Amino acid sequence: MDRNGSLGEIPFVNLGNNEMKFVAMWVLLVLGTVAFSGCNFRSNNSEADVRSVHAKGTQEPNVPRTEPVSEGTVFTSAISTRHFFPDFKYIPIPDFPGTFAIWGASGRDDAGNLYLGVSTVWTPDAPQPSARVFQLSAGGTVRELGDVVSHLKTAGVYRERTHKLDRGGHILPEDSDVEPTLCRESQLKVHSKFVQMDDGKVYFASMDEWGEKEDGSQLPHWGSHLWAYSPESDQWEHLHQIPEAMIAVSGVGRYLFALGYFDHTVYVYDTVSGQLNRTQVGSVGGHISRNLISDRHGNVFVPRVAADSTADSGYVVELVQLDHELNEISSFKLDHYPVTPDFSSHGLTGLAFLTGDRIAFTTSAGFLYLIKAESGEPAEIEAIGWFHPDGESYAASLFPLDGERFLCGAVKYQNREQWVSYDLESRTSVSTPLEIKGVPEHGMNSTLLYGSNTRVDDGSCFVVGAYKNRDRSRQLPLCIKAGFPQSTKKQVDLAGSRLSGSAASKLASQFRTEEILSEFVDDNLRHWLRASPTDNGFLHPNLGEDWERTPADWANGTSQGRGVTVLCEGALATREPGFVKAAVQSANFLLERFGPNDQREHWCVQVSPKGQALSDGHNTYDAAFIILGLSRAFEVTGDPRYLSAARNCRDEVLAHHAHPDGGLYWKLNRDFENTAGLNQNPIMHFFEACLSVHEASGDPSDLDPVTAIGEFVLSRLVEPNGNHIPEYYEMNWNPTQDGYIDLGHQFEWAWLLSQAHHQGCEKRYLDVGQQVLDYGLQIGYDNTEGGIFAGADYGSKVTNRGKGLWQQTECLRAMVRYACQHGREDLWPKIDQSWELLKREFADEQYGGFVSHPGQRQKGSVWKCGYHETGLYKEILLQLRLSQ
Repeated sequence: MDRNGSLGEIPFVNLGNNEMKFVAMWVLLVLGTVAFSGCNFRSNNSEADVRSVHAKGTQEPNVPRTEPVSEGTVFTSAISTRHFFPDFKYIPIPDFPGTFAIWGASGRDDAGNLYLGVSTVWTPDAPQPSARVFQLSAGGTVRELGDVVSHLKTAGVYRERTHKLDRGGHILPEDSDVEPTLCRESQLKVHSKFVQMDDGKVYFASMDEWGEKEDGSQLPHWGSHLWAYSPESDQWEHLHQIPEAMIAVSGVGRYLFALGYFDHTVYVYDTVSGQLNRTQVGSVGGHISRNLISDRHGNVFVPRVAADSTADSGYVVELVQLDHELNEISSFKLDHYPVTPDFSSHGLTGLAFLTGDRIAFTTSAGFLYLIKAESGEPAEIEAIGWFHPDGESYAASLFPLDGERFLCGAVKYQNREQWVSYDLESRTSVSTPLEIKGVPEHGMNSTLLYGSNTRVDDGSCFVVGAYKNRDRSRQLPLCIKAGFPQSTKKQVDLAGSRLSGSAASKLASQFRTEEILSEFVDDNLRHWLRASPTDNGFLHPNLGEDWERTPADWANGTSQGRGVTVLCEGALATREPGFVKAAVQSANFLLERFGPNDQREHWCVQVSPKGQALSDGHNTYDAAFIILGLSRAFEVTGDPRYLSAARNCRDEVLAHHAHPDGGLYWKLNRDFENTAGLNQNPIMHFFEACLSVHEASGDPSDLDPVTAIGEFVLSRLVEPNGNHIPEYYEMNWNPTQDGYIDLGHQFEWAWLLSQAHHQGCEKRYLDVGQQVLDYGLQIGYDNTEGGIFAGADYGSKVTNRGKGLWQQTECLRAMVRYACQHGREDLWPKIDQSWELLKREFADEQYGGFVSHPGQRQKGSVWKCGYHETGLYKEILLQLRLSQ
């Protein structure tokens, strides 16, 4: 096996008879691997080992290059949670005889062109393996730049040697009694990255493996070559032939570094003077790191591996810092750098450049480290933690996202390919399945994924590697474009967008972004994140005063949907992987356990903690929150499954819950027959859910259900004087004789009608919203203590002077919206007074969060899942953003 786990390669030899040809093919096809002896042994004499050819160097460029492009990547300035869920698109690579894999050999130039090194393997139709280089232009065109052996011939440095070989292709002593064979140079791999330096040239290395011994006792026969490619002239330039196999290159600016095996031999090439120097950092046996790391200050970082009988693993590993003259500056012990007894572990695997002179890297065990270095000074190296959320993984791929906080990359965890997004701020990560789109017709199995740092100008990351076709008869190179889903919606134009000077000033005097965000996240959302999610995605609804779970045998669409919404808002507010993971798991539970499946045709409304359906009835109220949760999950992830499911549930309600005179029934049996009276509350939340679908999708057709429900509300539910909406109705949609007016719902409607106007509904929606708001304030507002009372009769007399949490949050949310976006200056004193009431009577200073009523200590139930207070904080933060 070769160093990447592939079959060994047979070099091109001019075999003298048919028997020798048969033996060579039999060795490959039957035995599967052959280890060939070579003739080029290691030496510490750099003059003897290094052959300089065309090592001219160039002048430094006149135009300075900018970071991060000079470091081979780009940063995305505005990171959303959708960047945790890229689309993976297969990019076909032209086939040719012997094509085999892309062992991490990728890179870009300043113009946005991508470079790929395709390694080869001996086959009967490719007897002289020669790696090829391809360029994927910024416009998407793939073209071949040539193969290595052909360019060796063009440069006049191609070699042929006569050796005596045994039947396995091993070199025999010269006095052996066999006929000599003409051996021709092969360069089967480009394993290194492609690096553009300040001289404008793209540098890389080719290498061979024939004759090497994996215990490190013998170098490959043909060694390796250092190359420069000029994008301007479209020409290759041969720089040096080197006896070691150069497995990696790295460079920023002037100095290019290369890592060769064995003994972790480091070369530095000065692109200005053309000078080449080398040193040995040291390794054990045949162990070789797959990467070395360098920075713009001329530092290079290479692992030093030494045997140590006192260490648990038998080895001690340090990351050694050298300057561009290869003087050692410092070293740092790497505790999570595995060295296997057969020396097959891969050392440093992933790397990503960040802002502030920082570089992140992973070891083959999937442990993440961070380097911060300056010129000539010892670097700060920090052990960060496991890249994968569940611990050790093979992490051979790493990319920066924003250059500051977020990293991402492909890993293999428990033999499954996954995509990991890592947050350096919270030191947490989230993983998602890596599902490749556009798989070729011949199938794709056994993928191997590599590649780091290389992002092109549209922000896509390029992952490379290899895969086997469906019948596993061939291994082929793999190139994947990891593109991040873009929101297709038009951002909702929130009123006059920016707040007026007066509104902005008054908002800032009451609320400060940092304080509100801290209250929202730390005092509320984190408690829900810690207490409610379970391993299968079920959100435990019943929570005590101290946020500990109390018994819960079921959840309904309301509790699960509201809980998903709360976690999604946490994900959107913080972009922390913990919130994202919980939001996705709970949304999947909502989709899979409440949604249609093989056992049922329609959505259900109540399930057990294990997801078993407990009811076969239907409920518009529950359906509304299922839709709301799924649409918010789509907003977080961009996963079309959630949007499709939200629309499916919405359309089922419109089709099967419809009242013949308009509006919707509340509760129905399994056959969609009405089982309860009529109520505006389910309609209100269904209206909210339809708004959420439209907001998430931006599709104009998703506004149609909003207006369908909205027109019914304005024409049938709003009282003729246009200033309030009763709660209960007869079957002909006339208010019940003994009904009442829920004052909190007047404020909910006021906010929803404002939102509907902002999303495209006519201005009369806003006009009615103003009237409903004024009614609620006139009848229900407590001018003495602040806040609103619970209910009133049809004579506009308060009949329920209770004050609940949800009424106060909805009152505040509506007042903040109308004060900020609709010029209601008269509301600011009430906002101040009601905010003080909320914090005084409902905020739990001991355990965090809010209580439902003063004196009532329970934090969660199927009807209370943080939904109302989340809506309030979200509105305040939105208006604060619009005031800046």
